[in-house]
Amino acid sequence: MSEYQYYEWLALDTLLTDAQVGAVERLSSHMDVVTEAQAVVTYSYGDFKHDPLKVLVNYFDAFLYAANWGARTLAFRFPKSLLTKKALSPYLLEDVIELKIVDSHWVLSLKSGDEGGGDWVEAEGMLNRMADIRRQISNRDYRALYLLWLAETKRRASWDDGDDDDDIEGSSQCEAPPAPAGLKSLGASLSAFCGFFEIDRQLVSTAAKDNPAPTARPMTRAKLKLAVAALSRETANDYLLRLLSDEPQLGAKLRQQLDQESSATPTGERRVKRAGTARKRGA
Repeated sequence: MSEYQYYEWLALDTLLTDAQVGAVERLSSHMDVVTEAQAVVTYSYGDFKHDPLKVLVNYFDAFLYAANWGARTLAFRFPKSLLTKKALSPYLLEDVIELKIVDSHWVLSLKSGDEGGGDWVEAEGMLNRMADIRRQISNRDYRALYLLWLAETKRRASWDDGDDDDDIEGSSQCEAPPAPAGLKSLGASLSAFCGFFEIDRQLVSTAAKDNPAPTARPMTRAKLKLAVAALSRETANDYLLRLLSDEPQLGAKLRQQLDQESSATPTGERRVKRAGTARKRGA
């Protein structure tokens, strides 16, 4: 059987410049698509001669790889200030879920743990369908990481003891990471993710049993207005300058700060309300 490899990158935060498009075009004579927002290269023989994760860091925000022998990878680039390794550490799993610093960015790589098997999954269009997972992770929604962790540890456990243990969290010697809320309603991007990595539907159903709905809801416009008003003038000016500099993912960073400073605690709410009242009085 002939081999087939599919590589795709997407620019989500900032489109490529003409110079960057030209640089990407020169990476391979096999490039099928290169635009300011996307690059695709396929191989029926041979390999891509560059590190695809380095290409991701240099030019793009999301990357997908699939081969017809079962190997598959999904990776995202994040600004260094947006993620913390401490938060993601419980979900990391060697050779499957890996996080590393490359230059000034975090690179999160999600891989199939069984590169010698698995059916071919149609890769074209899949990266666009899964791209929202990057936004979810930026907003501290780690459902994708948890589901891939479960699938891989379940697979490894079946190798070890030869049976299909129904206790998915106890089927691995690894300590299970926190189960994120919202597993009962995955949405389009996570459903595509489960299909791409061949995560068993029964495993997802078992994980979702007794799993709570998300308790944290997006801040209303009124609460956002109060939270923004509570920012110091220095902090507000800093965000405005960074906005004018087209800093990637700035909205996610600001939302994280607002969540932290006006979290749903009585003290935090009173502090935000007092700041809003004080500004009205001084108007």
